[in-house]
Amino acid sequence: MIPKRELKLRKEIIIGAIVVIILLIVLAFVYLGANKVKKGDTVSVNYVGSLDNGTVFDTNIEEVALANNINKMQFEPLTFTVGTGQVISGFDDEVVGMAEGDKKKFTIAPEKAYPYNDALVLRSIPRVSEIERFLNVPLTSFSQLFGKQPTVGETLDVEDVPFPMKVMNISEGAVMLEVLLKSGDSVSLPGTAWKSDVTAVNQESFTIKQNPEVGLSYFLPQPNGVVAGKVIRVDENTFDVDTNPPIAGKALTFEVTILEIKE
Repeated sequence: MIPKRELKLRKEIIIGAIVVIILLIVLAFVYLGANKVKKGDTVSVNYVGSLDNGTVFDTNIEEVALANNINKMQFEPLTFTVGTGQVISGFDDEVVGMAEGDKKKFTIAPEKAYPYNDALVLRSIPRVSEIERFLNVPLTSFSQLFGKQPTVGETLDVEDVPFPMKVMNISEGAVMLEVLLKSGDSVSLPGTAWKSDVTAVNQESFTIKQNPEVGLSYFLPQPNGVVAGKVIRVDENTFDVDTNPPIAGKALTFEVTILEIKE
């Protein structure tokens, strides 16, 4: 028969062991679980993004950007909330489970980065177009564009306007301008990186033929800004422009360091 005192001691030892185990579980959760990235957390990271051939296409680290001829206005940690679509889905997936100070290198397939979208290819853009010879411009727009009030008979030739114009008339808050072009002139149309030729002139309009080349940039005005693209095909009458991001359809490799995690 075990003495009562010994039974009491054994009981105390067992209870103490249970308490220690519970404390260890709590500590493990705090230091190994709760401090790791999960969906809904806001994280700040440093990153370097590269292609399969080793070309660095983006980074928030200034010295890496300078070494790879990447021009950015500012360099600061990338901060986003995990699982909310603020970054590409593959990036979201890979940072889950990382802890502060962790570094990780991973590759994201195109379908979880920037899938190539054939609908973003602008096809069969006409090379020949018509420009009206006479334009009616609101007086406020004229002032913003030319930085002054109009004077009848004045010729206007400024950098932001692709061709010279002449003030023909001013009436009821509008200005009539005549585009001063002649057959054989060469002009740079807005959004294009090439010269276009004036091929014909009549009383109402000018006929202009564009001269795009494969690989040149093309900028298309949109309600929410400007979409940039590259010419990918040219024939005698039309050309195609690809407005997919340059990294669309490519596997992307990232080197990431977790700087901070906020639940």
